[in-house]
Amino acid sequence: MKKSKIFIIGLHKTGTTSVIVMLEKFGYLVTGPDTNLYYDYMNNDFENIDECIDKYDVFQDDPWYEIFEYIDSKVSNAKFIYLSREENSWLDSVQRFYGEDRYNNIIRRHFYGDPNSLDKPELYLEKYKSHQKRVFKYFEDKTNFIKVDVRNHEDAIKLQKFLGLKIRYKKFPIANKTPNSFKEKQIKSAQLSVKGYFGLNKLVKFFLRNLFDYNKYIEIRSKIRYKRSLFKRFKTKCYNSLLRNK
Repeated sequence: MKKSKIFIIGLHKTGTTSVIVMLEKFGYLVTGPDTNLYYDYMNNDFENIDECIDKYDVFQDDPWYEIFEYIDSKVSNAKFIYLSREENSWLDSVQRFYGEDRYNNIIRRHFYGDPNSLDKPELYLEKYKSHQKRVFKYFEDKTNFIKVDVRNHEDAIKLQKFLGLKIRYKKFPIANKTPNSFKEKQIKSAQLSVKGYFGLNKLVKFFLRNLFDYNKYIEIRSKIRYKRSLFKRFKTKCYNSLLRNK
């Protein structure tokens, strides 16, 4: 049986990372966010998007939530996960995460209509509602779709059943939570510093961007990301094998 391609089509700050962490533990090869592919989508260019779909198992964040109709028409074995969250809770998390002018402004300007989530909360809420309506209408009579709330423990079991997985987790892990306090911000900053090898990742990106043109830089970055994902899956398989042999 052909393995399903899994597309997470909930918006930012709806629990995408929590779902990804769980799926990675099952050995899925994950990608996203893929901001460069969102730019391709804006230019109506799907060549690199199609190539990415061929490589990976699970897709989250940019641009996947925006192109689900295209994916469903092209990928016969696609399954879609919509992540829901109470609107005001979602907006609060978005505003604390993005603030006035932080992260991928071109994409947020294109999708939400403005990069400033603090000054234009009505735009963000309206887009959340319209995207949800669009998703529900499209998948109304389809069986390759599920709605999930990561705060509902029963949905973790429901998702594993939907994907045909052996039930291993009774709840979703909490991951990439937006900090609520200064202490939480300090802790998250330290975690990101370690994850980024204390600035080495940024340094490598800086040199690559200055050494190559944009297309070549994206090509190199995509190869590095793919190798990194393969290594992460290899580590997961080794860990799962150790658990089974205990």
